[in-house]
Amino acid sequence: MKTVALLLLIVAASPGYAAADEPDAQGLESAVGNAATMLAERNDPDSLAAAAVLAKVSDATRAEQLAGRASAAAPKRPDLLWLHAQLCHDVQACDRSAIDSKLQSLDPDNGAVFIARLHDVDSHTETREIDGLLAAAAASKRVDFYWNALIAHLTPAVLSTKTLPPSQSVVAVIGAASVVVIPIFAGVNGPCRNWMPSEDRRTQCRAIARALLQGDTAIAQLAGANMTAALWPADSREALAANETLRTLSYQVSTNGAQAARRLVDAAGVTRYLDKLARYRREQDVIVAEIVEAGGSPTPPANWRPGPPQERALAPATR
Repeated sequence: MKTVALLLLIVAASPGYAAADEPDAQGLESAVGNAATMLAERNDPDSLAAAAVLAKVSDATRAEQLAGRASAAAPKRPDLLWLHAQLCHDVQACDRSAIDSKLQSLDPDNGAVFIARLHDVDSHTETREIDGLLAAAAASKRVDFYWNALIAHLTPAVLSTKTLPPSQSVVAVIGAASVVVIPIFAGVNGPCRNWMPSEDRRTQCRAIARALLQGDTAIAQLAGANMTAALWPADSREALAANETLRTLSYQVSTNGAQAARRLVDAAGVTRYLDKLARYRREQDVIVAEIVEAGGSPTPPANWRPGPPQERALAPATR
């Protein structure tokens, strides 16, 4: 499957891969599969959730069932509910609405469920439903995908199976989780590109952009900054601040990504990274801490500019 090939490519490119005894796709696929099988036999929520993420690349239905077991084992953890909702979305027989409702009850300020639902909007969706989703997203205070928490919790479970070296374990979790945890933003971009002549729609989209800027992932913040720059006059305070956010965060993601191969080479480096993920809610705070720890500055040089959009790293730096 395409997703299996993608995951194996990500793991193969990770630090320490060249030193593996069996540096081939078949060996990697077997190791990831063995880890998923071992984790699925356990009963703790982190092991079940890790099994779900790894199983998704080959069996979406099994992955959803494992995620359901994980969230049932820890019903007060919003990160596991979000993971379950995202995996449920890809299974035809699964209705994510009940999971979304539980998540909203636990974390009412988070607009992630509405961002995800907007992705499913099509030409047959009633305008009233679209308006309701936009209004709900605009009323949220932030858009969190619980990225740091999930990677911090799931990686130790995979490490405990000893099927992959530490560096490959963390990259395998990141690679598999990135396909599941981060939704597509196209559902928001469409209505927010076409707000004219509705001033109410533009106001809603500006509010959604603010919530994205308060999100816990670099990709959500970048999406919010891009939306803000597009929704305000180019010379406005808001647009200028958004463009500076884009410049700074793009620099931080790029710089951190270039350093990752030198950091995640052994168990100690992976442990330090996981400790930061557990400490901070926002991915950006982890990125900044990593840059500073490496002796660098998170502030871009005055003349630094990001590349064209297709060249920018719009996802967590270690993906």
